[in-house]
Amino acid sequence: MLKSFVNIDELFAAIDTDKTYDGVNSGTANRFPVRFVLFDNFRDSYDFISRMSDMDIKIQSVDQWMNPQYDDMFISRIELANRIANHIEDLDGRDCVIAPFSELARFYDNIEFKEFDALITTLKAIQSSNKAYTKHQRVYIVVVGQYGKVSNFENDAQMFAWYMKSDDRQLNYRLVLSNGTDYGVENLCEKYTVVHSIKEWLDLWRNGTNVTNTIISTSPAIYAYEQNALPDNAFNFDKCENVYKFLTLGLGLSFGNVQYKASDEAFWCKLATKIDVTRFSFDQFINEYFQLFELKDYKDFIKAWHNTEDNFDKWLLVTYYLSEFDDDYLSAVLKNCQAYHDRELFEQTLLSIFDFENFIVYIQDRTELFRLLKYSGAPSMDAQERLEERLHKLVADVEYKTAASVLTSYTDIEKEIAIQWLGEGHISVCDIRDMFPDFYCYLQNSGLPIDSQSWIEGYIEKYKKAKFANKYDQNLEDILRVHSANELDFNKWYQDFKTVRTILSDRSDIDVFYWIDGLGIDWIPVICSIIECEKANGIYLNELIVGKALLPTTTPKNKADLEKLVPDNLTKIGDLDNLAHKTNNKYPGYIIEEFNVVKKAIHTIIDSYAGKKIAIISDHGMTYLSQHCSGFNLVGFDSDHHGRSAKKKGGNILPDDKYIVVENDIACSLGHASLCGKVPIGHGAHGGATPEEVLVPIFIISNQELAKTWTAKLLTTELSAADPIVRFVIKGLKEEVPYVIYNGKQYKLISTDNGSEYHSSHINLTAGISGITLCVGTSKQEYQLNINFGVVEDDLI
Repeated sequence: MLKSFVNIDELFAAIDTDKTYDGVNSGTANRFPVRFVLFDNFRDSYDFISRMSDMDIKIQSVDQWMNPQYDDMFISRIELANRIANHIEDLDGRDCVIAPFSELARFYDNIEFKEFDALITTLKAIQSSNKAYTKHQRVYIVVVGQYGKVSNFENDAQMFAWYMKSDDRQLNYRLVLSNGTDYGVENLCEKYTVVHSIKEWLDLWRNGTNVTNTIISTSPAIYAYEQNALPDNAFNFDKCENVYKFLTLGLGLSFGNVQYKASDEAFWCKLATKIDVTRFSFDQFINEYFQLFELKDYKDFIKAWHNTEDNFDKWLLVTYYLSEFDDDYLSAVLKNCQAYHDRELFEQTLLSIFDFENFIVYIQDRTELFRLLKYSGAPSMDAQERLEERLHKLVADVEYKTAASVLTSYTDIEKEIAIQWLGEGHISVCDIRDMFPDFYCYLQNSGLPIDSQSWIEGYIEKYKKAKFANKYDQNLEDILRVHSANELDFNKWYQDFKTVRTILSDRSDIDVFYWIDGLGIDWIPVICSIIECEKANGIYLNELIVGKALLPTTTPKNKADLEKLVPDNLTKIGDLDNLAHKTNNKYPGYIIEEFNVVKKAIHTIIDSYAGKKIAIISDHGMTYLSQHCSGFNLVGFDSDHHGRSAKKKGGNILPDDKYIVVENDIACSLGHASLCGKVPIGHGAHGGATPEEVLVPIFIISNQELAKTWTAKLLTTELSAADPIVRFVIKGLKEEVPYVIYNGKQYKLISTDNGSEYHSSHINLTAGISGITLCVGTSKQEYQLNINFGVVEDDLI
């Protein structure tokens, strides 16, 4: 039976009565010595134990019965019952208190196997020895917080249980349960009571001193059997299945609006090791960790992102940013990130724009993010495939011009789509000016330096549009019927141009010649734009000239002519020719590859530039329209360069308006249709006589902003009073007489025997003036000299 008491004095009065009782049913009371003493909290239980100890009653703890080699293994309820039974027998009739008991027994299953009930049933049935019976032996088993379970026996006549109700039924302790780890959080023991095993858990309650209200248990055994303790009046259990719950639910740490994801568990574990639980503020931690004054916007985020290569640091930065910002474009990007590396951030910046119905609002923010990001690699194929899919889906919902605002120049997929939309007329060149400045430049009016043949500019403009559209423009054929209707008409404009060798043959001022194989005049606007951007670095386009290739417009023919111009100083830097003949070419991919080749070649030239005057030249141009025209399949000819030129197998070539005859047995096509078989799809071709094949650009660049045909190198590094003569090497002079100006006075330069070296007459040196100006005609060039007037000795006397 179960008796209740409201205070401890009443309880001890009942204990005294029970000990000396000899009335009715005293035989039963003395026959069964076990008394269960129930408390709602540990405060009352310790008061009871203390009084019993003062009465010289032995206190026995169940932890002493544990196997010392297995300090985190539960004693089975059968072993515990046997241990208690044996202990009672060994007492030889003396009284005893067993505590802690419930701190072990509360974790026995009482749902499926009813182990707790079975333990109570076994213990209450333990019988006294004859001596114990005579001495009225009593064994008090202290049970804290388990009234709900023990109350199942309240009507059992064999059950002796006393329950002291607490006026304060609040839960005294909060038990935070973790499965074998405290996650490395610093200084836990300074703020909480921490136990790591069942042995430590039982030791804690045997002593009962300095126990904090929150107890952290990392015992895997307690963690596994936590559910068996319910219902419980003494503890409130917080089971932490992961590190995030341990930090937030268990330790009560705040991470703002951070959203936990299971995939980030490893990052949270690493964060836990960096947390000092005695002084943690998420804001302060972030600022100290990343050495920030504050993280106030996406600019601070990107700066901090680029200052670390560690994935954990990037994850932490993302996690914090998302807890502080939720309505800007970067936060939308970061919500889609999982791997936390540069490429993923770039890819999600690219793709997240499609998550917004009003995506136009975020275009500028996205552009700014791209500007700040330093990722220069290519997105993954998966990201590009998703991008392509979403772009095609977008144009089904909005007009092409609106969809084009989403395009960037960072992926080949977007470049291909831009080329296709331009070619199909869905968007205009102005619509892609900001996103694709290279395409914009290419498709603009060329501004060709051609005076007598103005029709060529309009022709080239139409050619470039047809190339982007990947289809033949009949207007081009109409133009050629006028200007290249036959050999005579062709020569009227062809002979207006000079070959590259003729134009540059007397240019001794040029130091280096760079040759880009297959570069035609259609590339003039792009290259001019690149060089224009280099003005800030002191590189200028001095001259732009259009020359012509020799017929047939093949590399062997024209390379040989260029090599006559500069036998030992011709450097090949780019190869559009080789690209045009690749067997796997596909539209619009080969157009993108062409841009890459040209841009790389020009930037390579500029990067290797060292104050020299440079000429960028070409052997011939290229046409991408012949692939759309059928071949003439002329009989008796051997095809060369896919029939753009052909050689007669025997005899002389008869005149025909389809071609121009070169060297009696070689013919070049005047139009885009090839003389023999059809040019394969995807191939560029040359060898024929169309303007895009024949005409080539010449770019002269130097470190002088004003164009001039001469170059000079100062040989004198120091002027002395003993030899006040300045010397130069000057190339490219025509009829100009060079001179120098020093301190406002002119000094004529005199040529030496070898012709390119010049020296001045004696210069009147002036202290403090080291600048000298070389003048050739209207051009000037400034230099600084070291002036040495000699050593003046002190008066030794």
